[in-house]
Amino acid sequence: MTINGITYEVYDTAPEGFTPCHTAASPSGRHTLYSNGIPRYLFDGPGGQGRINPAHRWALVKKHPSGFWLWSENKDWTAYEAFKEKHKKKEVQDRTVFERRALNQLAREKFKKHIVAEIACDMMVCMLEGWDPRTYTYEIKTMIDDIYRKMIQKFGTQLSFF
Repeated sequence: MTINGITYEVYDTAPEGFTPCHTAASPSGRHTLYSNGIPRYLFDGPGGQGRINPAHRWALVKKHPSGFWLWSENKDWTAYEAFKEKHKKKEVQDRTVFERRALNQLAREKFKKHIVAEIACDMMVCMLEGWDPRTYTYEIKTMIDDIYRKMIQKFGTQLSFF
């Protein structure tokens, strides 16, 4: 197969002596790029000029349709199954309304601190650069006011804590 003037040999499995190439992207989404390990360029010309090494070869190895490599039929899957079991999603315990609310409140407090820190950092950058920090904070305030106005329209003016 020739793509953009470069000839690639196409294989179902990796040929012997070839390794996956980590320095270049595969020109095909359905293949993985392999190299025979010989440098692509030789810098032996006058003044250290480079030229393409004729011994260098590229190989494209087909990927499995599921996105995994082609595994041999006798592949031992126990390591994969152990990994899957170890990282299996744990069931969330049923919490009471008050526990969920407290957890949510803690997350909100953490988020508020994060927002304040981000705004303070941006204001410092504005001061260092000589910009007006009020424009950014005004944009944030108008966005929050807009969200609040939409909430009032949807839920009414009464605020409820429980």
